[in-house]
Amino acid sequence: MSRDWQKDMDMLKETDSWEFEPTFDGVGNIFDDSGRIAKIGISYAGTIFNTFEALKYWLQQYVESEELREKLVKGTSKQLFELERQYAAEKERGDKAEQQIESLEREWRRAKYQLHESKEREQKLRELVTEILGDTSSLDYLNREKTQRLMEGYLSLYPKEETKP
Repeated sequence: MSRDWQKDMDMLKETDSWEFEPTFDGVGNIFDDSGRIAKIGISYAGTIFNTFEALKYWLQQYVESEELREKLVKGTSKQLFELERQYAAEKERGDKAEQQIESLEREWRRAKYQLHESKEREQKLRELVTEILGDTSSLDYLNREKTQRLMEGYLSLYPKEETKP
């Protein structure tokens, strides 16, 4: 059941002008500015007026709690907006850092691969030179055929853009 607290409060404000006048026969009259409103028992009159006061109190508490809730919602909304803004900025920084890390990882893998290739080429070149030179320690014994074979082996190990004979 939904009630309009403002209508209830307005209705209770009308009771502010009510007065109770007890009579000697155990009943009393409730009056307002325009005259008698009701005739009720004395025991009920206290209950009615106390109930009116309690209702006014709790309706006022409701109004204050609603005002506080609105302030909290506004404050929370501002804080939430600020947190979302900070999150977006941090996410952007994180995304950029992640891209940089990925780029560095690609470069590292490429450099590692190139190093591996270089070591393989160096080993093949050592093997080729050892094969061509044999046990001799001097280059005086190299002939034209061995020099040609050495050059072909060297060119086969390195791409054309790296070799500039």
